[in-house]
Amino acid sequence: MKKIILPLGLLFFMACTNNADQQATPPTDSASNTVITDELPEAEELGPVTEVFTALDSTFNAGSFYQSGIDSVSFTQLSKIDSGSLKEFVPYLVFNADSTLAIDPYSYNYVIQKRQGRYKVSEAGPDVEIGLVDLKQNARRRLWYSGPASAILDAKWKSKTELLLSGVEQLDTAGYQPFVLVIDVTDNHVQRWQSDEILNGQVNDVLKQRLEAQLNAPRTNRVF
Repeated sequence: MKKIILPLGLLFFMACTNNADQQATPPTDSASNTVITDELPEAEELGPVTEVFTALDSTFNAGSFYQSGIDSVSFTQLSKIDSGSLKEFVPYLVFNADSTLAIDPYSYNYVIQKRQGRYKVSEAGPDVEIGLVDLKQNARRRLWYSGPASAILDAKWKSKTELLLSGVEQLDTAGYQPFVLVIDVTDNHVQRWQSDEILNGQVNDVLKQRLEAQLNAPRTNRVF
C-alpha cells in the first residue's frame, strides 16, 4: 500500500447531475461556507463502512481518514417508487431503524436479469447515483451522483436521518483514494472524510455482489 498526503483542496466531485432541474450545488471555496476541522471521528462513527476497505486490503489503516470539507447539495425532484423499474429493487434497499427511509444504491446503477433460473446483476452505465426512498411519501429522490471515476462500495445508516457512504476515486491505473460521506438527509449536508492512504490493485463491486447474493438467496415469497 502506498501512503500519500493530499492537499485539502483536492475535493471529491459531489452531487453533479445531467438535468438542469436537478443540478446540485457544487462545492464552494468560500471559507464562510466550508468547514474544515482537525478533529478525527470516533472509530465507531465511520467503522460500519470502513470495514469494506480492510476487506479489500488487510493492511489498510481505517484510522487514516480526515475531514476534507462539508458540502450542501440541493434537494431533487421526487419520483414515485411504483413507477419504472424501481419497484423490483425495493426489498433489497438499506432501510433505517424505523423503516421510514431507505438508501437506494441499486436501481440507477444496475440491471437485474434472470438467466437459467438465477438472477444476474449487470452495470447499467458508467455513472453512479445513490438515491433516498421515502416510504411515507412513496417516493425517491437523488441524493448523490458522480461520474465513472468514483464508485460507492458500501452504504449504511448512522442514525434514522444520517447515512454513511464509503467509496473510492480512481486516481490513476495504480490505485484508488478511499473516502467516506456522512449525509444528513434532513438538510442534505454532506461531511466528506478522506483517507491519506491508497488502495492498490482491483476494487471489487461490493454492492453488485451483495445485490446478486440477495436476489439468489432462498425466498418463500419473492415480490417480483
